[in-house]
Amino acid sequence: MEQCNNDTIHIIFAINDSYSAQCAVVITSILKNSKAFFHFHVLDGGISESNKNKIAKLKRVRDFNISYHDMKNFDFSELPLNRDWISVETYYRLFIPDIIDKTINKVIYLDCDIIVKGDLFNLYNTDLGNNLFGAVLDETYKDNAERLGIKKYFNAGVLIFNLAKLREINLASKCIEFYKQNNKKIIYQDQDILNGLFSENTKYVPFIWNVTSLLYLKDVCENNLYISAEEQVQALKTPMIIHYTGGGRNKPWVENSIHPLAYEYFNYLKFTPYKINYIKKCLQFMFSIKNSENHKIINILGIKVKIKRRKKISHK
Repeated sequence: MEQCNNDTIHIIFAINDSYSAQCAVVITSILKNSKAFFHFHVLDGGISESNKNKIAKLKRVRDFNISYHDMKNFDFSELPLNRDWISVETYYRLFIPDIIDKTINKVIYLDCDIIVKGDLFNLYNTDLGNNLFGAVLDETYKDNAERLGIKKYFNAGVLIFNLAKLREINLASKCIEFYKQNNKKIIYQDQDILNGLFSENTKYVPFIWNVTSLLYLKDVCENNLYISAEEQVQALKTPMIIHYTGGGRNKPWVENSIHPLAYEYFNYLKFTPYKINYIKKCLQFMFSIKNSENHKIINILGIKVKIKRRKKISHK
């Protein structure tokens, strides 16, 4: 059932086919934690019809609208890719003001390595005033701000777009021009670019709306975070958005993930058509066998039993 009115909350993702399952998990977490009606916009980097059909089946959780916006005709060749876990899709968000219907004045952009635990209705209704964006300060913002010569630095994985204001400028062109003039400073790709241009035109929202992986690393938390102890405690206790930042085993779907809240991902995965991955994960937890040079390691319900291998006796 199609529905669209002033109460609809518009959410944007930017993915290719390989991130379809993660996108489905984010959508499920949103639907499970809000009574609002959502219109999801997917900036499409080549999603298969099979995966689109699987995502459509999430309407069994609750009804929503979804639109796919083909990105194949946009040129990103002038922009850098310098992080193994970041793809060209990260730049799709720069064209959001050009892609989304002119009748829509506000959207929330979300990365797909997150889980939403709070009601996005509350984040969506943040009063941005004349600010172009709404965002959360990055946990190590002072280091990155100093590198770029700015006062504040946000994490771009959760962004509220003030489209009414952003349509007054050419966002993509401004970002490309900024990169050309500052390319030696750019490390974190479009996040650096957006901060370099708009950190002073951003409404900063509480850290609970983008709780990143570094908060869970004790040494970093004690020495490098620029967030108050009170905010850290609140974020650990009641995160509204869990953001699995970083590469490798920070991601919950990677084998032997080190993130302490990796299980939250699978709590929502089980409600999606990709739940076979959830079943496999459960079976791996219940029983698995690994071989090392000298031992066979049997894992039964999380209990590891190490059995020493017998040495082969050679008969000469």
